[in-house]
Amino acid sequence: MQLMQFRTYVRIAFWGSFILLPPCKPARRLEKGRLRGRSANYLLKKLDQNRIEADWFEGRARVGFRGDGQSLKVSANIRMRRDSVVWMTVKKLGLEAARVQITPDSVFVLNRLSREYGAWDLSYLEREFNLPLGFRDLQELILGNAVMVSGEALEADVKGTQHQLRGQQAGVATEYYLNGLDFLLEKIIVRDPGATWSVQIEQEDRSAERDYAKFSYLRNFSVESEDTGPLQLNVKFSKIELNVPKSIRFEIPSRYSKMP
Repeated sequence: MQLMQFRTYVRIAFWGSFILLPPCKPARRLEKGRLRGRSANYLLKKLDQNRIEADWFEGRARVGFRGDGQSLKVSANIRMRRDSVVWMTVKKLGLEAARVQITPDSVFVLNRLSREYGAWDLSYLEREFNLPLGFRDLQELILGNAVMVSGEALEADVKGTQHQLRGQQAGVATEYYLNGLDFLLEKIIVRDPGATWSVQIEQEDRSAERDYAKFSYLRNFSVESEDTGPLQLNVKFSKIELNVPKSIRFEIPSRYSKMP
C-alpha cells in the first residue's frame, strides 16, 4: 500500500482512539447573555467532577476521515486499559485493514493489506501531530475528559450558551468550552502560539437514556497545520463498555516487512 494511505491509517488510529445527529441539549435552550458567569476555579472543579473514570474501556465506532487528498470511511474497535495500553482495529468493507497498539513508551501499527508494520517510540505521535500529548492524555481523550489542564493562569468567560476556560498550558494556547447548564465538556481548542497549527475537538451526542450518560458518542476533530493542511475526522460510537476486562492481543507476523 502507498505510504500516504499507510499514514492515513495511523492518523485514523490516533484520532479515532481518542475514540450523527445530536439530541437537543439543554444548553442550547439558554438565551445568549442569560448565562451566569463562574470563576475559573469553579469551572475546574466541575471539569473534575464530570470526569469519566474507567480502568477498562471498549468502544465500537464508525470513523470518517478527510484530508491529504483522501476521503475514507472505516469501522473501528477500540480497547483501553488504564496506564497500560490502547489497542485498536480498523476495518474497511468488513476486512481488517490495520491494527494499532500504543503503550506508555511505544507505537505499533500493522498494515494488514500490504503486510507491513511500523514501530516507533511514543514521541512519534507528538512529531506526527504536533501535539505535546503523553500516553495519559491520549487515554483521557478516549474517555472524553479534558487534557492539558494545569489550572495555572486560566481565565473564565461566558461565550453564548457555554462557559469558557482559556489560558496557556504546556506551552500551547488552550480553550475549554463547558455546557451552560450541566458543565459537561463540549469543545477543546489547542493552538500553537506561532499559529502553525490548531486542533479543535467537539464532543456531542449525550443521552440520559444510555448507560453512560456523560459519555460523548460523537467526536468531531478538525486539524489545521502548515505541514498537513486541513484534516477532518468524525468518530461516532455505537456501543461502549466500561470497567469490563478485555482480551488485548498484538503480534507482528514474521512475514511482515518493516516500514522505513
